Amino acid sequence: MCSATWRASGGRAEPTWCWKATSHGLAQQRVTACEFDVAVITNITHEHLDYQRSYERIPPGQGRLFTGLVETHTKAQGNPRAAVLNRDDASYDFLHGISPVYQIAYGLQAGRKVFGR
Repeated sequence: MCSATWRASGGRAEPTWCWKATSHGLAQQRVTACEFDVAVITNITHEHLDYQRSYERIPPGQGRLFTGLVETHTKAQGNPRAAVLNRDDASYDFLHGISPVYQIAYGLQAGRKVFGR
């Protein structure tokens, strides 16, 4: 899944892309040529078990998206390199521990950088 928008940057419009990368897509290296600046996780559930075979294999697969953030080249407009993590998901501790970039935790409880009411 992919969507693109345009944002103003220094008087010119530059493309901003949003791409959904699944754990099996990452495992199959479907997005290896993509350089992500921001990675967001909503949740990790049983829905990918058809490919991964066990829940324990899913977080490391998704983790490639987060560890790869430090490998992106600096872009002319800059790149924030941030990991946006769901503090309420079981994968949080794992992804928090391996994400070497600035992190934003969100969730339903107070005490998160972003939380619902």
